[in-house]
Amino acid sequence: MDFRSDNTAAVHPNLISRMAGINTANSASYGSDEESKKLKNKLSDLFGSDLLYALVSTGTAANCVALRTLCPSYGTVLTSDESHLNNDEGQAPELFLSGGKLRTFSTSDKKFDLVAAQHWVDKATKMSPHAAKPSCVSITYATEWGDLYSVQELRDLRSFCDHNKLFLHVDGARFANGLVANQFSAKEFVAILKPDALSFGLTKNGALQAEMVILFNQDFKNDFFYIHKQAAQLMSKTRFISAQILALLEKDLWLDLAIHANEKASQLKECLKDHHSFKIVNSAKTNQLFVQMNEKTKHVLEKQGCLFYHWQDDIYRFVTSWMTSDDEIKAFKEMTRALASS
Repeated sequence: MDFRSDNTAAVHPNLISRMAGINTANSASYGSDEESKKLKNKLSDLFGSDLLYALVSTGTAANCVALRTLCPSYGTVLTSDESHLNNDEGQAPELFLSGGKLRTFSTSDKKFDLVAAQHWVDKATKMSPHAAKPSCVSITYATEWGDLYSVQELRDLRSFCDHNKLFLHVDGARFANGLVANQFSAKEFVAILKPDALSFGLTKNGALQAEMVILFNQDFKNDFFYIHKQAAQLMSKTRFISAQILALLEKDLWLDLAIHANEKASQLKECLKDHHSFKIVNSAKTNQLFVQMNEKTKHVLEKQGCLFYHWQDDIYRFVTSWMTSDDEIKAFKEMTRALASS
């Protein structure tokens, strides 16, 4: 039973087959190949918008390229305390911003706090040019705690950015999980939020080092690809990355895999609900479940081969993926039943 992360899952076999199928001859490189050309049209249809895209190898690279595009070196990116940008990227965003800052504002449910952010924006604007310029908002969808922004919250974010003339970036490391949980299409999400850029994560959803930056704001098109190159993310054999993404998008496989992962997390939640040894501490709307338990319970699970991730203090994270099996859920259920009777 491996619930450490969706990163631990294998690559989906459809993607391996697609890559093997094009691994037969020479091809144009650096995005000029046929797979990458097909991908551009597919993405425009998917999001219902004219766009540019750049392939990158990691989610951190995607975030850095996106934010360097949207935020100047004298600017500030406004995000939540819990954001991956703020906690898990080794200050790479600040490095790429060349002097730009991250400022964090969080609500009690660990989402971006519009009220606190507005207070700071008002203060920084009055202090211009002594304070860093408010430039960009970055939210995570689904959030690091497996939660979602509602339609109204997305509209409020859009209004906040419009009112303050801020650009808007979405860290979509688990974008598919968020979409299917909220029953949005990608097109509907973009129509509601109108982001300037999206870090489109696919590695957690069955891909092999296949991530993207989607740029919706065409005002940045002249800088975007220079930034991508300078970030050392312009790969030569792009056909193998594009092929994976096309395989995921074909017949909505990427959404089916996210539905599966979310459903398995919901089944895990049922195993733990009303159990005296566990307390679920998040809404568990996507494929991440956060559980409070004591050291004794933790050791019992580990001793029986259950893998999970220590989040903070006595809170542990369980993550399901496209390959989480019924057998794993059944074994976990039997394990928790035994704990309940002990």
